[in-house]
Amino acid sequence: MPDIDDIWDDDEDRQHCAGHGERRPAAARAVQQPSAVREALEAWIAADKADDDARELCERADGEGWSDDPTGSSHITAAFTRANEAWRRARELRDAALSSAGEQGWRPIETGPTSLPGSMTCVIVAYENERGRRFSRQAWYMLHYPLSVDDVEVMADCGPYDSDEGVRYVTGFFEECDHADYDEAYRPFSMKLLGWRPMPAPPASTKGER
Repeated sequence: MPDIDDIWDDDEDRQHCAGHGERRPAAARAVQQPSAVREALEAWIAADKADDDARELCERADGEGWSDDPTGSSHITAAFTRANEAWRRARELRDAALSSAGEQGWRPIETGPTSLPGSMTCVIVAYENERGRRFSRQAWYMLHYPLSVDDVEVMADCGPYDSDEGVRYVTGFFEECDHADYDEAYRPFSMKLLGWRPMPAPPASTKGER
């Protein structure tokens, strides 16, 4: 089965961001419910192939001049019908996988971690991109956290601005982003958030490990 990176869309739409310190790498991965996610991924790959096959058949028919032929037209219609059915199944399995994941510890996005003001907490969020595809990745939940901003209008709806300090006290879920002046920078999470869960604990050390 292809690696998850082969079908993950890396959305490059960048918004205003602010930050400080050394940038940490962000991990993107599928929601971890192995059997359900594996089945959903395989269905998504199959649907993508069925869609490509239908489009290639349509282009071939146009190029060879038989797209208007009754027999040719029926083949094209059947190909797109198979692709549509494959997409329907893929979306059903995707939603089932996310629902199963929710039962295993996903929490409402409206809650956020319990933390002290001025803190930032590393979490995992589930999100949906502009194509309707759902994934999970690392994010940061900030509670009244001071972020340096270059422009008073940046992230105006994320919290109050302190003009003396040049910071905005932000609250919400944030993702890392690139910034010319900061090694570590953040922006409000750009995709539709579906839920969050705490980061898992690291593996326990084995006996005798140093």
